Amino acid sequence: MLMASLMVAVALRGEPNMQARYVEPLGRGADQCREWTVQHDLNSAASGAQDQWLAGYLTGFNTFGRSPVRKTSFFRFDVIHVRDAVTSSCRRTPEILVFEAVTQFIESVQSHVRSNR
Repeated sequence: MLMASLMVAVALRGEPNMQARYVEPLGRGADQCREWTVQHDLNSAASGAQDQWLAGYLTGFNTFGRSPVRKTSFFRFDVIHVRDAVTSSCRRTPEILVFEAVTQFIESVQSHVRSNR
């Protein structure tokens, strides 16, 4: 969890669309979406580890990320909601990394918050 937080702190210092290109994700974020989807379909122990990684990533983002949603908007989402959104994204694009699918979710929340200011 500490590694996920540190990675987020480094990742979110750059421009939003540049994150995945300049940060090498660690842990479950480095898995391809195809693996994420398989493990969640099986409801395996690995899917539990993936969910824990996701919770840690979001915690790190919420703590260290530069964002209009910082410390205010993620309270509306539980890990299950975000996991389902990431799983849906992973089904559409199984070749991307889990980190990229989560980044897409975060960017969609940021966009929604910006447009509703």
